[in-house]
Amino acid sequence: MKQILLTAAVMAMGTVANAQIKDSLRRVVKMEGAYNFRDAGGYKTSDGKEVIPGKVFRSDAIDKLTDRDLKTFQEKKIAAVIDLRGTEEAKKAPDRLPPGTDYLLCPA
Repeated sequence: MKQILLTAAVMAMGTVANAQIKDSLRRVVKMEGAYNFRDAGGYKTSDGKEVIPGKVFRSDAIDKLTDRDLKTFQEKKIAAVIDLRGTEEAKKAPDRLPPGTDYLLCPA
């Protein structure tokens, strides 16, 4: 009986992990100069609503965005960036943004 339960638990974990990978892959926005650039749309909020796809994105450092990335940035209509890095980190590697993009440094 324990073996059956263990097997079922392992299979369920594999299914959950596979679903998480598929979910992560559909969120990816391909960028040349930034890794892990993703659409945060579809996640549930604490009040039961949902983040609208294509409205909120998250990424690692965007200081190395290429010209092609800047075009993608504009196509996605990203108008503002909230940088959660520390002041010194942001000074050492300033974000590369399209002209007119609002920027707020807000150390986490």
